[in-house]
Amino acid sequence: MEKRHKTSYIIFRILLTPTVISLVIFAILCLTSYLMTKEGQHNFRVGFPKTFYEQFRVSGSDTNNWGWFPINFILDGLLIWIISVGGYFYWLKNFYKPKDK
Repeated sequence: MEKRHKTSYIIFRILLTPTVISLVIFAILCLTSYLMTKEGQHNFRVGFPKTFYEQFRVSGSDTNNWGWFPINFILDGLLIWIISVGGYFYWLKNFYKPKDK
């Protein structure tokens, strides 16, 4: 039982770094997509590569309309996490050289 606990702890520690990296990348991509699509005070879209939130104002209306697509949010997060984990392990395999004592 102790060996299984130790193995799951090691897997958790290995996946923690690329998960944090993917959260940072996700936040940066969301902010970038917001800033690039912002048109005035009311029109913008958030999400890359799929838009998962958008706010817009229909002409002649005084209220904001918005659209939320949770499946696109999940797909964006999952895609960025998979790319981050794959890139992290690729970097470990090909470029990381541990320091010798």
